[in-house]
Amino acid sequence: MCDNSSSLRSLNLQRNYLQGNLPSQLGNCSSLEYLFLGQNNLNGEIAESINKLQKLTQLSLRNNKFSGLISQRISNLTNLVQFDISSNAFSGTIPDVFHSIGNLEKFVAFSNNFTGFIPLSMSNSPTLTVLNLRHNSLEGLVNLNCSAMVKLATLGLGGNRFSGPIPDNLHSWQALSTLDLSRNKFTGQIPESFKNFHSLSYFSLSNTRNSNLSSALRIFQHCENLSTLFFTLNFHGEQLPADLTIHFKKLNVLIIANCRLRGSIPQWLSRSNQLKLLDLSWNHLDGTIPSWFGNFKFLFYLDLSKNSFSGEIPRRITELRSRIDMDVSMDKTPMDFTFSWKRNVSLSRLQYNQLMSLPPTLDLSYNKLSGSILPEFVFSQNPKMSKLHLTLFLFITIILTHQCVKDASAACHVDDESALLSFKSGITVDPSGMLSSWKKGTDYCSWPGINCRVNNRVTELSLVGQPDQPKSFLSGTISPSLAKLRFLSGLYLQDLRNLTAPFSGLLFQLPNIDFVYIENNRLSGWIPENIGDLARLGALSLYGNRFTGTIPSSISKLTQLTQLKLGGNLFTGSFPTVIQNLKNLT
Repeated sequence: MCDNSSSLRSLNLQRNYLQGNLPSQLGNCSSLEYLFLGQNNLNGEIAESINKLQKLTQLSLRNNKFSGLISQRISNLTNLVQFDISSNAFSGTIPDVFHSIGNLEKFVAFSNNFTGFIPLSMSNSPTLTVLNLRHNSLEGLVNLNCSAMVKLATLGLGGNRFSGPIPDNLHSWQALSTLDLSRNKFTGQIPESFKNFHSLSYFSLSNTRNSNLSSALRIFQHCENLSTLFFTLNFHGEQLPADLTIHFKKLNVLIIANCRLRGSIPQWLSRSNQLKLLDLSWNHLDGTIPSWFGNFKFLFYLDLSKNSFSGEIPRRITELRSRIDMDVSMDKTPMDFTFSWKRNVSLSRLQYNQLMSLPPTLDLSYNKLSGSILPEFVFSQNPKMSKLHLTLFLFITIILTHQCVKDASAACHVDDESALLSFKSGITVDPSGMLSSWKKGTDYCSWPGINCRVNNRVTELSLVGQPDQPKSFLSGTISPSLAKLRFLSGLYLQDLRNLTAPFSGLLFQLPNIDFVYIENNRLSGWIPENIGDLARLGALSLYGNRFTGTIPSSISKLTQLTQLKLGGNLFTGSFPTVIQNLKNLT
């Protein structure tokens, strides 16, 4: 390519169908400053020839099939400003050479197989503005030198194995506006020092093991520039705080979904009048839907689905329609800030990655609402409202045709009750009395850990221990009778420590299963090849058990899958590379 001329300065071959290894002749392009090879099918290791291109300032290899280690000789690229190797299959540790790349501003390496720790030279880089290491297998404590990394504006550490408390010095970053710590093993509470995190605008702490939501909200209200707060799959089973002193002045997006929160919609939310998106779905909230939602001038997306709200739909909520008629738009979110997903009633996937593209939505489905559909929902002279009306009509029709019977004890289904009691009989040690109120003839929908929605059928079984409280652990075997829970969509058996039994076959008898979190127990068995038949499955975590065998490549057929955790087991063989083709996997 450069045999006859070494003056080529820019080479852009992105978004083609190129395949094979990088040619060694690339090293002859000694004047090359910009090299873009992303979004092809290139494979193999990074050719040593690239390390000769000492004038490179921008190098993009993203979205290919490169693998192997990153060579220490990458330090020869001393003029690099932007380096993107995301969405490949690189492995091993990230080389500790960033002190030699003194101009590097953006290092993007998400969705690879890196292990080990954040290199010391990286954690002390004074030039980095963007550091995105999401979706790897990095571990240990997060030790970053905030006083040295003075320009860092975006930090993505989600989807790794970082542990311990959330560092209490992060607030000292004067430029950091985007922070993703989701899907790690962080424990404890949000540091009090975050009250002084004045630069923070976007924060995600989904799917970790943090506690004290009330304290977290009281702290984050002091972050004066905070616009987006994302707490999905966290603070499990806590109370949604009713503290009237909580007040978010600039918050545009609040997502606290799938946390199994208790309580009702708090009054303090009525003062968060800059909200554009509010998602409290997949919780255990009850009470009535407040009418003050009609006062929100900018709210175009409201999801209260999969809860236990009762009463009639307040008429004033239809006033959101006039607000949606306005051209309400979301601020452009950072390119590297990943939101999450949820399943709507039509079994399709709704991605939060680009909030600007979300349709105006009011989702009240799968609650216990009563009354009739308000005529204001279905009549409008504004053609912009047609899509919203269709969404509303479908969601609300489901509400009114599938609401639970109020006298639940009179409508208990014999199969569901039998399955739950058989599960209880398999538990031999329950020191905290977690299952003590599970008694025949009582309302099983009110039993701890049970959630019912459609016609009083069990849709969720959630038993979660506390790692620092041994009395919250359970001992015993899992009864195969759980397969009788035909409407079960969420199965959460987490941190119970001493649950045993071969488990594999049970999943395939649950036709409506969406979420499986069976973590930190002693379950055994293997993952059968036909796991690819579970077309609805959106999340699968078997972390911290004793599963054996190989990981089946058929997992790649689970196109709805967004979360996959299989670590901490006894699997053998290699990880199937085809699983990386799952586009929704985060």
